[in-house]
Amino acid sequence: MVVVALLVANPLFVQAQKYVDFQFDEPGMQLNLLKNAGTLSDLKWDHGAFATHEGALNIGATKYYKSNPSKENIYRTLTLPTPLTSGEVILEYTVSNWDLGGTDSAGTPGNGLSVRVLSSTNAGSNEGVALNFDVAQAPGTDIRVQTQVLAMGKSNPISGSGPASGSVVNSTALVPGTPYVITGAGNANWTDLGASAASVGTVFTASGGSTPGTTGQATKCVEASAMKANTAYKITSLGDTAWAAMGAPSTPEPAVGTIFTATAPGKGTGNGVELNQYPQDQLGDLSLINPAPTPVTAQLRANLSTGIWSTQVKVGGGSWAPLVTDGKGLTSIARIQFAVIAAPSGWEFNSTEGETGEYIRLDSLTLGTTEQASP
Repeated sequence: MVVVALLVANPLFVQAQKYVDFQFDEPGMQLNLLKNAGTLSDLKWDHGAFATHEGALNIGATKYYKSNPSKENIYRTLTLPTPLTSGEVILEYTVSNWDLGGTDSAGTPGNGLSVRVLSSTNAGSNEGVALNFDVAQAPGTDIRVQTQVLAMGKSNPISGSGPASGSVVNSTALVPGTPYVITGAGNANWTDLGASAASVGTVFTASGGSTPGTTGQATKCVEASAMKANTAYKITSLGDTAWAAMGAPSTPEPAVGTIFTATAPGKGTGNGVELNQYPQDQLGDLSLINPAPTPVTAQLRANLSTGIWSTQVKVGGGSWAPLVTDGKGLTSIARIQFAVIAAPSGWEFNSTEGETGEYIRLDSLTLGTTEQASP
């Protein structure tokens, strides 16, 4: 199990509290019989079928306490007694180990787990945000964590975007002469790497310095002249580019942080970050089969008072990698849901006790507030 450090009392801060806290420590227990260790202690999942074993919730063909996702999506839901509509909250879950490759080590794209926050108590209304842990797109040879806005449409105020796939790199992988913006300071010596400061948001051109550290991250910037039509960007440096002439709104005037869809390449010295509506992280070298615990943690952070939200992911004790960086419109959390997603071909199942097929083991799932300064 993941060990959670105890919070030390600080009179200047209001300590975080967890509304939902499932560590899945109760052995051999069906999901709907588990006790919520959070403050909403009476909260129960609506159905069972999935059971706990050795500190995790078993999904699929684990050695023992098996469940068969078959060829249909399976949903399990927690409905909060009163929707959360204000303040800053964090949803977080950890997958401890998995096998989505089966006997042939070939995954089926899309098979996996989706953990969601939904805005309405109405079962027929599915607006919300999903954090998916699943087999990546074809050829389906690795795992990804992807953020998805659910039920997108004109009536849904929730939206989000994040850096395009592959544009976020570790400070050890910067290419000299390439422009970047710092997105995670970590322990890198950013001034040695070409930046004027070590703060998040600093735009710089990599110099090839020799002290990159191990945990810093930066996102590759695209020069205005290299931007593509019908592609979304976030301005990181205005330069002398005429942004309105290439699709940015003219009122208010374009500024650092303005998000727009380019209508044509631009000119001048400005740059920006390419955005993706479905940002994902394919988690480096993690494969479809991970029997030894190398946990993956996915997190959603939301300010329900403003609707601003973001998502991120990390592997083991590594750095957080951004997914959605510019989410908006999430002002209510009424339900938490996890969905076991199965492609038409289903998950590979093995009914023999002590043997495995395809599976995921969910280590923990929590929803709570952030620590805040006292008024």
